Parts: sequence; structure tokens; C-alpha cells
Amino acid sequence: MTPTKYRPEIDGLRAISVLGVLFYHAGLGFPGGFIGVDVFFVISGYLISGIIFNDLKAGTFSLTTFWTKRIRRILPAVSFMAICVLAAGYFLLIPSDLVELARSTIAQSLLSANIFFMRDAAGYFSTAAELKPLLHTWTLAVEEQFYLLFPLVFTLLFRFTRRWCGAIIVLLALASLGSGIAYIDSNPLGCFFLLPVRAWELLAGTILAIYLPRLQINARMGTALTSLGITAILLAMLFFDDTTIFPGTWALVPVLGAVAVIAGSQHSASLETKFLRSAPMVGIGLISYSLYLWHWPLFAFSKVMLIDLSV
Repeated sequence: MTPTKYRPEIDGLRAISVLGVLFYHAGLGFPGGFIGVDVFFVISGYLISGIIFNDLKAGTFSLTTFWTKRIRRILPAVSFMAICVLAAGYFLLIPSDLVELARSTIAQSLLSANIFFMRDAAGYFSTAAELKPLLHTWTLAVEEQFYLLFPLVFTLLFRFTRRWCGAIIVLLALASLGSGIAYIDSNPLGCFFLLPVRAWELLAGTILAIYLPRLQINARMGTALTSLGITAILLAMLFFDDTTIFPGTWALVPVLGAVAVIAGSQHSASLETKFLRSAPMVGIGLISYSLYLWHWPLFAFSKVMLIDLSV
């Protein structure tokens, strides 16, 4: 249903995503760099869905094998990071903050960091949030919850309503997006952190995995889509900020931008695509997970130390 051939330009897109997040957290002129997370969600949905779809078609899909591979890929690195952060927190944090860090470590290990931080009234964009070393693991929790639930749902759809799989997933994505738009004012924290409201971003990648092989995209269209997609992502990074009502409707900009890049770059030899496929961008993309894991604790602890020095 979707090709499994390696696409270096997707790693290039990962690089743009993680650099946006890093620059945003470092305060280096990308006030909307946080939307890199949304681009990551689309990429994850696209790649994971492709794996599942192809294995289901071949009759080789196993939930146990799928989950085992995801655990081996995700958990060792994040668990090691969390242990290191907890050890550093022992020396750098006051007792009450250390207890809070321990609680967030437990939540992270239970794949529920997004729920833990949603219950923190501080929110993602607050000054207090900048001092929470494991805040960034909320995104991993969203993806992990998706990896647990989506294979079950799609396996059932594939076996019993195969003809309507794509349409049903589109409806699920629209319902998720609609709930985010409807409740963004009354429950902004829930809309930001919870899987049911974020699921449409991952499902956008799923929909792309289903329908992209059926689309006839020539080189000119591919170039146009890639250019539009990169432009949308960069504009969001440059002009969104902490006051933007997000995710809600505005999340469509980076999500559709990511969809356009993934759809178009496969058929394009433009300068933009060559840039995405360049060795530096691919190299950054290949280590994007590690960069994401470690950058935030370093930033958070550096701010904690600055506060301690100023007291």
C-alpha cells in the first residue's frame, strides 16, 4: 500500500523539525519552532502506517513483533536519558522539585507523561514549564499511546472493513481535528497534550500512506508541493509564537505543510528536495531523536543553575 524504500528527504524534513524545536527552546529567533513536533507527528504516522499496511497486505503483521520493535527503538534511549536526568536532579534541584521530577519520571515510564503535564496548570508555554527537565517527553507519550492503539484499530478495520479503511481513518482524523478546534478555548491544556485531540496529526500521515501511491504526481507537481510545504512550515516557525492559539485550526499549517513535503519530494529533483537530501540535513535527521531527548534537560538544568546563582 505504501513503499518501504528509504527516503532521505524525510530525514531532511526531520532535521528541519528538530532544528525548529531546538532554536525555539534556545530563543534563537524561531518563536514558532515548537511546530516541529507537529511535523514529527505527521512523519511518524506516515512511516509507521506504511510498515503496518505492508505487513498486513503480506499477511505477516504481528502486534507482538510490532510492539517489540517499537520498544527496542524508543524506550532504551528515553529511559537512559530519564535516569541521567533524575541523577542530575538529585544534585541540582531543591527537594520539592526533585519529588516532582521523580513523579514525572514515573509518568514517563508509564507512557503517560502527556497526562501528567496536562494536569500541571503551568502549561507548556509558561516560565515554570521551562524548569521541568522531562516536559518534552509528553510528545513521546502521545506517539507511544498511538503505537499501542492504532495497530489494534487498523488491524480490525483491515480485516473486517478493508474497503472502507481509508474513509474511516479520514473520519477519525476529522473528528480529532474537530474536537481540537471545538475545545481549544475551554480546555487548551487537554487540546495540547492529549492523544485524542492530537491523533489527527499522526493520522494525516496515515492517510498519506494510504492514498499517496494512488496519486499521479509528476515532477512539476512534486516541486510545487515541496516548495509550498517547506514554505508553510518555515512561515509557521517564524510567525507563530506563544500567543498563537494552538493546536486548533493553526496546526493545519505545519501539518499540511509536512504532508505536502512528503507527498511532493518523492517526485521532485528541485533545489528544495536536494537540500533535504543533502548529507548535513540527512545526518541531523538521523540523530534527531537523540537531539530531541537531550536538548531540553540541558536547557532546563541550565536555567535552574542560573536561578540558583542569582539568589
